[in-house]
Amino acid sequence: MCLLASATPIIAAATDPLPTLPPNPPAIVLKLDDLTADGGGVSPRWKRLTDFALERKLKISIGIITQSLATANPAYLDYIKSLRHTGLVEFWFHGYDHKRWTENGRELQEFKGTPYEQQKDHFVKSQALAKEKLGFVFTAFGAPFNGYDDATLRVLAEDPAINVILYGHPSDQSKLPGKIVMERVGEVNIEVPLFVPDTGKFIAGYLKNAASHRYFVIQGHAAQWDAARWAEFVKLVDYLQQNHIPIVSTAELAASLAGSHP
Repeated sequence: MCLLASATPIIAAATDPLPTLPPNPPAIVLKLDDLTADGGGVSPRWKRLTDFALERKLKISIGIITQSLATANPAYLDYIKSLRHTGLVEFWFHGYDHKRWTENGRELQEFKGTPYEQQKDHFVKSQALAKEKLGFVFTAFGAPFNGYDDATLRVLAEDPAINVILYGHPSDQSKLPGKIVMERVGEVNIEVPLFVPDTGKFIAGYLKNAASHRYFVIQGHAAQWDAARWAEFVKLVDYLQQNHIPIVSTAELAASLAGSHP
């Protein structure tokens, strides 16, 4: 994977000078969360994103909430399958129901604080749905709300298909032999705050942290982007592409990182 780019970044005007790009700038994974059926079909905001990705030849990684596969109309399923066949769009497992609730004063999430048996069931039926409805199983997982626990680690270790954990804790790498844990760097993201893309904050965080990282996984929620937020995301992609910063899939990044892990 080529990680070369121009030494001088193309950036918007800033009050304080920013560092320049290193000779081999960190790669980017565009982690886009929460794809689900909209009335059984495809949301216009998701269609806008994926049309843009195809037009720009942009690699994106989309997290599916798999409950949608059971009830969606054929057009939604065909949408996913056709995008995957382009080689530009990758799909990963983002939970079965993506639920969060309070029980006996405790906040629980689909993969945090819930029993192993429940978490295992959500993995098994989600992989089965993907195989039945889409013709493939998921090889990457990112937890809803980025929350998981020891039960999740056990389930992940038992799933032979999953080889990438998005926004995992680096300390958990030793518990998941043969898999790649991709960490989150809080200062480098699409949305700051949540749901609100901010190109300036992304650039500042990227350049500040570029010298100490090989990659950044940056998170966004396309269904939450109105016209102004969409325009800001396009600006961010313009920056990445104009500076020849590598934008890769989780599978490509995992392959490049595999030699760094036992």
